[in-house]
Amino acid sequence: EAKGKFEEATAKAAADAAASEKRAAAAEERLAASEKRLAETTAALERARESSKTLEGAAKAAEAKAAASAKAAEAARDAASDEAASLEASLRIASEKLAVAEARAAAAAET
Repeated sequence: EAKGKFEEATAKAAADAAASEKRAAAAEERLAASEKRLAETTAALERARESSKTLEGAAKAAEAKAAASAKAAEAARDAASDEAASLEASLRIASEKLAVAEARAAAAAET
């Protein structure tokens, strides 16, 4: 009878050990799956960070380009304004010369 109880206890202990091993294996599989999801999430987060940096860099470049274009447009406007002022001055001088020539011609016609 003692031998039967010993065999029964041994079988129960072996069954308990097998069940524990099975639970441990399942827990290891869940851990591996969690680690895989964590790695995938971390990689996705890093890709998002890199993408964000790229977009931020592109936005800064576009902003710098717009500022440069605005400066170039302002310089062109200033140059056109200067040219208009110069042409206006030349026209004024030409008008004065014409008036002098007309006055001379009128004076010469009187004599």
